[in-house]
Amino acid sequence: MLVLINAMAICRDPKVWDAPMEFRPERFIGSSVDVTLANLLHAFHWRLPNGVAAEELNMDEVFRMNVLRKVPLQAVAEPKLPAYLYAGP
Repeated sequence: MLVLINAMAICRDPKVWDAPMEFRPERFIGSSVDVTLANLLHAFHWRLPNGVAAEELNMDEVFRMNVLRKVPLQAVAEPKLPAYLYAGP
């Protein structure tokens, strides 16, 4: 059995989000929603390791309880913000 979840519909549900079609990132301040992934995307430039071309990636998937890549993706994260912004408290 294959189950697909429409994440776009969930993220735009007015029963869950106040004004879901408006860009309001401040809605997450003090929220229990984990925005770690968004922070990782915002704070780093992402690229493939040296010598790896996008055309060479194996995009095959393995279907289980969730969908896994058959071959794990390796990526290089390069900070794009000043170093002091990455320091902990």
